[in-house]
Amino acid sequence: MPGKRIARRCERGVALVLVVICLLLILTLSTLMILSAGVEGYLNANYRSSTKAFYAAVDGLEEGRGRLWGGNGDAAVSNAIKAGGTPVPVGQVVYIVNPAEGQTIDPTDLSAENPYADNEYQTEFDGTTPAGASGLQPFVQSAWLQPALNPSGLPGPSYQWVRINPVTEKTLNMRLNGDANPPNGTTPLYYDGTSLNLISKGQQVLEVTALSVLPGGARKMLQYVVQPPAMSLSFTAAVTMDGKAPLSPTKMFVPPNRYEFLVNGLDGCSAQQQYAVATTSPTDQAKVVDNIIEADSLHIANFTGNGGTTPNVGGDPETLLNPAFRNSEALDGLVQTITANEKALILSPQSPGQPVIDLPLENRGSETSRVITVVQGDLQLSGNISGYGLLLVTGKLEVMDGAHVVWKGIVLVIGKGILEVDGLTGEAEFDGAVLLAHTRNSSDGTGPLIPRDWVQLNWQGGGNGILYNSCWIDKAQPTESYRVLSFREIPQQ
Repeated sequence: MPGKRIARRCERGVALVLVVICLLLILTLSTLMILSAGVEGYLNANYRSSTKAFYAAVDGLEEGRGRLWGGNGDAAVSNAIKAGGTPVPVGQVVYIVNPAEGQTIDPTDLSAENPYADNEYQTEFDGTTPAGASGLQPFVQSAWLQPALNPSGLPGPSYQWVRINPVTEKTLNMRLNGDANPPNGTTPLYYDGTSLNLISKGQQVLEVTALSVLPGGARKMLQYVVQPPAMSLSFTAAVTMDGKAPLSPTKMFVPPNRYEFLVNGLDGCSAQQQYAVATTSPTDQAKVVDNIIEADSLHIANFTGNGGTTPNVGGDPETLLNPAFRNSEALDGLVQTITANEKALILSPQSPGQPVIDLPLENRGSETSRVITVVQGDLQLSGNISGYGLLLVTGKLEVMDGAHVVWKGIVLVIGKGILEVDGLTGEAEFDGAVLLAHTRNSSDGTGPLIPRDWVQLNWQGGGNGILYNSCWIDKAQPTESYRVLSFREIPQQ
């Protein structure tokens, strides 16, 4: 048995070695798990910071895009960039700054110590610094920092600045002509609904760039290229009768015989002079003049405007009509565009063939918050109503006996083309512009499209009448938010 004892002595300590090896394996796995958890936590934290910075920059882009639209009641940016109006020259730059408490935000300071420097501008504009831009405007405070725009003092997003400027081929690093010449850095770009161009076709496009830098160092710079809305309604008269005279004995225009009633083309907002009434032909011009004289020969001077005849009536469609008003197809397209507007409030009769009675409060707007209201059918106004904005009626618009109506903005009666103010005690005043057009042959103005037919304005009630006012016309324009044509993220070091 001595041999077995020797074998057992050789196996002594094997268990200890196995235990040590297992402990080493467990320790290694534990270390790897701890390292993996740490790396995963770091990656998650980095992802969260990057995501927060991304969405903060998106918030900046959306504020810049929203404040370009003058219809939001805040013209600080839209006036500075002249958006939607005259062409914006290359080099015109507006910054919206959004400093946190204790921060100083100056994107034009390109020193290495400034974490919020706008170095991207130099890349896009051939080394021109933001501070050296020919049209650099005073910085505009973020809406979140303005008590008038944020009365509740709600905390806003954590972006640092937004830049708004026109774009060129050089800005976007592209060649539209396909030639070998370097990208043009001096001619602003336009968009015609299909493609960008250098020939001022369509609307000029702008660039909106936002920078967000979080306290932990996460940075994101994002950029939109945006296009302003295409629609702009212009009027050359207080009331435009965009059709022809009805068959006799029905008259085209029947005004009341009252000294206080006016149809005034003298602008209530500026020194402009428009016509009192615009028609689509010299024949209808003569008929409207005859209608006015027959109904109110004592007060024909109350129909004042752009010189010429007394009463003041124009009859040249080429100079008096916006192209959007010159045929039924264009007018129908206008109705469809306004109805599809993202801000339009649509009202329809509760029963077929019945009129909409009055307007709910939300469809009347206010002096500081105009509305776009579309009535699909007839509208009867029977109470005391003050409205602000754009009112589109596809049927007949009727101010009932006893009603008192004031509307400031644009009134379009397109479809049936009839406006009536009834009775001895019905009163109405329209400040801005009114247009009547008969384009549909059904009783509610929603039937098949027809060539422009007869229109009628029958005002038997009282009130001040129709008074041209360019300010209310501008405020009531059915503009939409700026359309985003492209979006990109600009890499940051």
